[in-house]
Amino acid sequence: MVKNDIKKHYDKEKPQEWHVSEKKKADDEPIYYFYHSGTVKQYAAGLAGALGALAAGSNLGWSAPIMVKLDANYGGYGFPVSKAQGYWMASVIALGAACSCYPIGFIMDAVGRKKTLLSLTIPFLVGWGFITFAKCANTLIAGRFITGLAGGALSVTAPAYASEVSQKKIRGSIGSLFQLMLSLGILLAVVAHGHVNTFVFNCMCACIPLIFCSIFIFMPESPKYLVMKGRYEDARAALVRLRGTKYDVDKELHEVIEKEYALRKKVANYPNYFSRFNNRPARITMLICFTLMLFQQLAGVGVIFLSAPRIFGLAGVPLPWAITTIILVCNQVVATLIGTLILDRVGRRILLLLSAMIMCICSTTIGTIFWLQENIYIQNSYVASIPIVCIFLFIYAYCLGFGAIPWIMAGDLCRMDIKAFVTSTAATISWFLVFVSVSSMHVLTVIVPIYLMFWIFACCTFTAFFFVFYIVPETKGLSMEDKQQLLHLPIGDKQIRNGPAWPVAPTT
Repeated sequence: MVKNDIKKHYDKEKPQEWHVSEKKKADDEPIYYFYHSGTVKQYAAGLAGALGALAAGSNLGWSAPIMVKLDANYGGYGFPVSKAQGYWMASVIALGAACSCYPIGFIMDAVGRKKTLLSLTIPFLVGWGFITFAKCANTLIAGRFITGLAGGALSVTAPAYASEVSQKKIRGSIGSLFQLMLSLGILLAVVAHGHVNTFVFNCMCACIPLIFCSIFIFMPESPKYLVMKGRYEDARAALVRLRGTKYDVDKELHEVIEKEYALRKKVANYPNYFSRFNNRPARITMLICFTLMLFQQLAGVGVIFLSAPRIFGLAGVPLPWAITTIILVCNQVVATLIGTLILDRVGRRILLLLSAMIMCICSTTIGTIFWLQENIYIQNSYVASIPIVCIFLFIYAYCLGFGAIPWIMAGDLCRMDIKAFVTSTAATISWFLVFVSVSSMHVLTVIVPIYLMFWIFACCTFTAFFFVFYIVPETKGLSMEDKQQLLHLPIGDKQIRNGPAWPVAPTT
């Protein structure tokens, strides 16, 4: 369809007044609604969508306990695995995730968020089939890559679904459920594998996508997607399910339709695809989203987990790797839950600043203690125990800020005409950096002293603090129009730090 035909089509389709048939209103009576609160329904939909992250988290948590068993007794598979193959098993999941982030954006726009999320059950099951019945290391690697494809696609689609089904006042909390379920999945994998054999463990992990599918199939499709496809009656029915019968869904629906119409007209006027990025708000949005993802990985949370047994041993508390991992992942789950509860009250920007500052202090302290331990022998147990405190503070700070918020900001700042590209690119950057860091970690720990690595991470988080302070605006409770006005302001403007000086409409 050429540009003029598109404009003509949408001029024709633009709704002047929204009318709902009496039959449709009757169909929306609450015969199967269990709650009158629209907030509860939105949390239920967001949590159901985030259950897929439980499957992705168990996949991420699979490699660590399995690698210990592979070193000891082939991990129950009956064939040897070299160290190089082991590192590929641990890192290839992130490579698969990076490969799926771009195409999934087109797929979810074509078939819908709900169908896309449900269809990801298939690659999860295929991948776990490869992993469970593998006869050689290459089959294990292939299975990990396939489950990685599903996990990467989920990391784009699930946050988009959560953002589109929720109201502004709770969008941040619902969006952070993805990170919470991811952490729970990792914890589940680490704990479960210590009590069952490898075959049972793999079967348990394969059941999680089936549980997700059986629950999420009852959730509504994204109303914004339905409006995008011109299915206005279905969009209204979805809003009623998400907001409740006492909420004025017709008003919100009309606003969504108007925005979709305006977007279509705007896109039709672009001379080419790249014209949509030829403005300051779009460029600043990409700078913020991509850089936050970069700092998320440069914070060094992976090295914290790898160094945990050594840090506990330094303090005179030698613990097995499995125990230290369980302790840290439990801490991560608690911190992520706290972040979910306070995100929409405190705001994104403040949590990012606190996160960067605390991580910088903790990394500097841990690096300094390691340097003292290598160069000046420390016998003081109180000094040696400081890194343990720093580990817990670091993980809390990471989960409260840079763990979840970069994913939320990618959806928060983007206009609809650049959202697919920016969110997919941000997710690709994140997963590719995970792949590089995990695959090169064994080399880096040999070449670079551990205290120097922590000091490098401290420099990165120090830089992240000032990046957030001068460039990243607070988006809590702001409409897209307010956000775009803030992005027009010069870097370092006081309104970025203090909020817009103009009147802001109340959130709904």
